[in-house]
Amino acid sequence: MEKKFLDAIQQLTKELEMLKKDIDSIKEATVRIDKDLLEYREEISKVKQDDSVLIMQQHKDN
Repeated sequence: MEKKFLDAIQQLTKELEMLKKDIDSIKEATVRIDKDLLEYREEISKVKQDDSVLIMQQHKDN
């Protein structure tokens, strides 16, 4: 009985370690996604600014 209990604890420990690795992997992916999103937002902002400048120039020309 005691051996089964110890085996169960060891198995749970292994599973918890695997879960921790999965969580760490998810955190790393989240950081990468956040960086990509920031980059995309900056790029979108640039395009919007460029469009605004272009529209203003077109209005001046007309």
